[in-house]
Amino acid sequence: MKVEVGEISSVRHTLTIEVPEEDVKKEFARAYTDLRKKVRIPGFRPGKAPHSLLEKRYADAVAEDVVLKLVPEYSRRAVKESGMTPIMVEFPSIDHKSLQADRAFSFTTTIETKPRFKMNDIVGIPLSKETRTVTTEDEDKALDTLRHRQAALHEVTEERETGEGDFVSVDIRGFVGGKPVDVLTQNGVLIHLGSKSVYMGVELDPQLTARRKGDAIDVTGVYPKDPSHSDLSGKPVSLVIHVRELKTAVLPELDDEFATDLGLTSLEELKHKVREGLESQLKSDTEKLHKDQLIKHLVNTHTFDVPPSLLKEEVALAMQHIEHDHGGANDDEQQNKQQSLRDNIQKTAMVQVKARLILDAIAKEQSFTLSDNEIEAEYKSIAVQMKLSVAEVKRKVYAGGERGVERLKDRLLHQKAIQHVYTHAQIQD
Repeated sequence: MKVEVGEISSVRHTLTIEVPEEDVKKEFARAYTDLRKKVRIPGFRPGKAPHSLLEKRYADAVAEDVVLKLVPEYSRRAVKESGMTPIMVEFPSIDHKSLQADRAFSFTTTIETKPRFKMNDIVGIPLSKETRTVTTEDEDKALDTLRHRQAALHEVTEERETGEGDFVSVDIRGFVGGKPVDVLTQNGVLIHLGSKSVYMGVELDPQLTARRKGDAIDVTGVYPKDPSHSDLSGKPVSLVIHVRELKTAVLPELDDEFATDLGLTSLEELKHKVREGLESQLKSDTEKLHKDQLIKHLVNTHTFDVPPSLLKEEVALAMQHIEHDHGGANDDEQQNKQQSLRDNIQKTAMVQVKARLILDAIAKEQSFTLSDNEIEAEYKSIAVQMKLSVAEVKRKVYAGGERGVERLKDRLLHQKAIQHVYTHAQIQD
């Protein structure tokens, strides 16, 4: 086998491979032997059909079989011989009719590799000092949020229209093509006006504001993309929303009794806990802000080619998220938002891929590894966030095949890498 390495770019290379005549002959012989065992030709016993007859009838099929065997096998050999570690191997499209059993066979395979680049000094990267502090106003807002979470909902008995802050209990009936659809039927749905709730692509706040008990509102929406209901995905939906009840939130008094209801001993202890939580959140936010600054610095100070296959994968994943989050868009404003997101994908994908490649290099340079316990802890963390069982999270990750598991492990290694950079950064006064 002869291999000639060419370079399209620093991350795309060609391997021009010549399969020796002897190996081509052997592969043709193997293909005809296998064929002879399988085919049944009238007038000949099984396995006894002459080669000339098989060649006359099945030459194209055999040549295609030989190509499908030789190209992947010799591409793998050539990649190994080249010493490169590909992230993608692109097999060529071969006209099998040009293949001859008594001649050497040449073809060109394209491979992509991770870029090689010089890592700049990552120690002492300057970061701006965070000047924010937890204020009394922040504490008051946090306490007010707690009061709203513990609020009791009381039915509004007076005759009045709904307004922002109210809770509206509604019954929803949905129709597709004029026919009622069970999955669109819901009773006693509680909508908090001001929360910008959306159902079937319809913003509910404007539909339910300035309404009265007993009102019925007709609106149209679009059923989102849903694999479990593919027969409904993307179809126009007619909704009838019936205002069942109007409720308002009654907040508890901010006193020792309120603190006791939350499992604490006094209002003073509650305020102390709230401040601790705010300070912890500020520290976490600051760290995230600094790490984002570090990522931006790393991307801007390292120049290299990005493998097209990684960029394509990143764009595809981003598009999936957009389709999932905005699949129900049915008005000009929502569609314009969706198009704006699409327009920004290519740019953000390039930055994200570059960042991951740099973090890959840092993790490798620092010899970071992952323990089974760390991986298991990540599964548990995802399970809590997604409100799923650990088994279900693993099933979803494994459903992505080897690449899905790799992405999870890569993310953990990247976290270690950026933490390493953050630990060695220099906070400026």
